[in-house]
Amino acid sequence: MPTIDELLNISSSIPTNPAPGTEFDGVGVRPVSGVDTSGLSVPPSQGYYPVPPPQGYYPVPHKNAQVSRTGSTGGEGGSGNGKGQPTDLVTTDIVGSAFDPTALREDIRAKIDAAGQLFKTIFPLLDKTITDRRKAIEQDFQRTSERATEQAAQEARNLSGAFAARGLTDSDYKTDALGDLQRGFADVIGTERRAADQSLSELGKFASTTAAGLEADRSSVNDLRGYISSLETESELNDVLTDVRDRIRELQVQKAGLGTEGSFRNTLDDVAPLRNASNHVARSLSVLAKSVAPAEFKQAAARRILAESGLGDQDRDELFQTFLTQLGQAEA
Repeated sequence: MPTIDELLNISSSIPTNPAPGTEFDGVGVRPVSGVDTSGLSVPPSQGYYPVPPPQGYYPVPHKNAQVSRTGSTGGEGGSGNGKGQPTDLVTTDIVGSAFDPTALREDIRAKIDAAGQLFKTIFPLLDKTITDRRKAIEQDFQRTSERATEQAAQEARNLSGAFAARGLTDSDYKTDALGDLQRGFADVIGTERRAADQSLSELGKFASTTAAGLEADRSSVNDLRGYISSLETESELNDVLTDVRDRIRELQVQKAGLGTEGSFRNTLDDVAPLRNASNHVARSLSVLAKSVAPAEFKQAAARRILAESGLGDQDRDELFQTFLTQLGQAEA
């Protein structure tokens, strides 16, 4: 429906002073019957002619039309009133475009290509992340094994000194105590090895499952390239476009996580955890508590192990209390 400004603009085009011998009948200018116009310098047009609507006016605006008023000033090449004053013109711009299935399909294919590029970068990142974690597990076990071996040798020397101070250098008691201590630390190393192997096994399963999932996602995205050829409606094609955009966002998040190993690290820690220093110390103390070495030696060795563990005060206190409980049970 025309606006008030448009109606005013239309009314301004009605001739207020029609040529002699003519009249405006509300719709157009027509000759007046019975009037002699032969002497006029500019006779009216023959017959009836309607007054055209202002430029750009549409009686029934397009559903996407936006009506705007523009002005220009008179002068050379101008469209104004010749006095430098703006002249209002009603213009109609069609906003938006009609549904173009070909263009929409091209947009979807471009998004599919973008997703493909993300897949190409994610697979190498996944391989690198898994490889780095595998190396970390092996290095972790190596450090733990070396530390347990050093502790076993150190405590064996301390135990030998304790027996020598008692005059039991060559006693079977000393031999049994040293053998028990060595077996205990060997068990610690064996436990650490089994834990590392378990982590590596779970890591391998996780890598295979993740890679298979990514490959399935890549295939399903690529399949959309042919699928959209069978779609005709704007709604169907827009649904596919939204789906591809969502997948791209997910891939971007996954790529960021793999690249920094930030959010992805939590998943790896659950699947393939690295060595826990507290657990390693607890196992070493358990070896001491169950050994046949003298009680005072066990406590002195436990304090040395805790002091060298790098753990916080609270963790050390808790572990020592657990050790004393185990020691009491072993001595009972």
